[in-house]
Amino acid sequence: VVSGVRIFSGARKTGCVSSLSFFLFKNITVCLRESINGDRIYGVTWMNIAKILEDPVEKIQKRKTEHVSYGLIRAKRKTMALKVSEDGTVTVRIPYGVCPEEADRFVEAHVDWIRKRILECRERAAARPVYTDREREAGKRLAKELLLKKCRYFAERMGVSYGTVTVREQKTRWGSCSPKGNLNFNWKLALMPEEILDYLVVHELAHRVEMNHSPAFWAVVAEEIPDYKTRREWLRQNGAKF
Repeated sequence: VVSGVRIFSGARKTGCVSSLSFFLFKNITVCLRESINGDRIYGVTWMNIAKILEDPVEKIQKRKTEHVSYGLIRAKRKTMALKVSEDGTVTVRIPYGVCPEEADRFVEAHVDWIRKRILECRERAAARPVYTDREREAGKRLAKELLLKKCRYFAERMGVSYGTVTVREQKTRWGSCSPKGNLNFNWKLALMPEEILDYLVVHELAHRVEMNHSPAFWAVVAEEIPDYKTRREWLRQNGAKF
């Protein structure tokens, strides 16, 4: 379990899916799912596959089991992943070849773990400080001032450009970088140690070079923040307090 994410080694063989054949852009594109008893085969057309490849945006399907309501996301992956966000939202990511009913069973098998995580999230939420509107506005002004300076400084060092810098009060993100290079940050970064602020700025600016979290991306971050793993871990351990 890492930061509320539990990774499991794929789906069990059930009557839902027993085999998956997936061939792309050879002579023909075929995706077949065969039931365990072999008497039913489901075909996914070439157009379905093309749509998946053209539209990589995660689409959340709302589902409900006997004990849990959760969001289901299909993704290009080999395992199923279960996540409980800080706001108590439960999300499951599954491979394209796994049916929703298998995800339901997966969730029900880990109800105790989910309940424990939700309880921990609620306890952390109750312990967080409550800010007045005046304190929020003052925090946003301070954060904007700090972040503009940091972005200019590190962008010049890294040889990258960026668009606008916006400060908000996101519930689940500390920062983000849009495809157009616009940067968004959480104002509560201004409450954290300066080295964490530096890490977040470099992290988002690194997306101007690599718009992903590949080894190449982390190499860009490491050029400016050699101990980024230590700072990232601090954020994981302490971020929820803010």
